[in-house]
Amino acid sequence: MDKKTSTGPIVVYTIVLALAGAALLGGGMAVALGVRQTWLMAVVVFGVLGIPIAIKLLSGAMRQRRVAVSDQVRQNAAGIIEQWSLSGTDWSDYLATSRSEMNQDQVAKPIGIAVIVMGVAIWQLLPEYDWLHSVLYGLAVAVPVAVIVWYCYGVFIRSRMQLLESAREGKVIFTEDKVLVNDLLIELTGMKRFVSVAKIDEEKKPMTMALTVSSKAGDRETNQIYRIPVAEGKEACAHYLVNKYYEDAAELRERMERIGDLADIAD
Repeated sequence: MDKKTSTGPIVVYTIVLALAGAALLGGGMAVALGVRQTWLMAVVVFGVLGIPIAIKLLSGAMRQRRVAVSDQVRQNAAGIIEQWSLSGTDWSDYLATSRSEMNQDQVAKPIGIAVIVMGVAIWQLLPEYDWLHSVLYGLAVAVPVAVIVWYCYGVFIRSRMQLLESAREGKVIFTEDKVLVNDLLIELTGMKRFVSVAKIDEEKKPMTMALTVSSKAGDRETNQIYRIPVAEGKEACAHYLVNKYYEDAAELRERMERIGDLADIAD
């Protein structure tokens, strides 16, 4: 019997994260509404300290779950539809490329978010403050947000790289709805979760399968690109799997599009 993975800690950490995020948001609102400086500093400090701690705990819980599910995938031999291994230069090149792309995101995303936050803060404050004070208040909100986002990306990057580097070589396992690269678990389907783009990237060495997994939450859609290394001699199989995962998600993609169209009509 497969060992069940407890999701209790993840739920608790997610609640803590939500509370910490609310505290940081309260700090931004305090700036906009001109609340007393002591109260402003209290909520901002709580948010700045609370979110990184919650992210660290959440990352640890998610990593434990992924390792547990990965073990279940390996033990269920009947559910494996394809697998291959990479070693030597191919595997080291894949790790180097993955680390480089993640590091670029860690730098780019916080800067973009900070610019947006600062712009909104300045726009909200200008009616009551001059340009200098508006910019300073905007920086007071944007800089902590950028630091937190940078830190959170770093936590998840380190966690993902640890899962990839859990063995000296890379072993890739494919099932109907999951892909496993060492201990890095990629879940392709789930509630409102589907493969929206699937293609082969032949420019990188080694060749990779690029799967974009989309998730819907209300009107919002988030996309995550996963790059899966292809072993030498497995090119034809990789093309087959890319087509299979994309076609298997066709019905769910159409359903999500219909839901989006209905929401637009309702608006």
